[in-house]
Amino acid sequence: MKKLFFILLLFVAVSSQAQHIRFQLNFPVGISSRPQVRVPFANAIWVGPEWIWANKGYQPRSGYWAKSPRRGAKWMPGYWKRTPRGHIWIEGRWFF
Repeated sequence: MKKLFFILLLFVAVSSQAQHIRFQLNFPVGISSRPQVRVPFANAIWVGPEWIWANKGYQPRSGYWAKSPRRGAKWMPGYWKRTPRGHIWIEGRWFF
């Protein structure tokens, strides 16, 4: 009985401090992670869809073709990062 009481007490203590967050790892239907058209110009780089913070929440942004800001620059896609306050989206960026 003591063991059951301890487990119940532990569950209540942990669940009262738990934070519940909601985020979507995959993009919604209609937003493709791959380009749907051919390369529109020489040396074009596909910048895949990402999440942006808007209206107090993450909103999907469609991918697009971009021109490299410098010769030899590489695009690093965005990613979800776990923090003590929950997950946040780190936007993609160019590396030189």
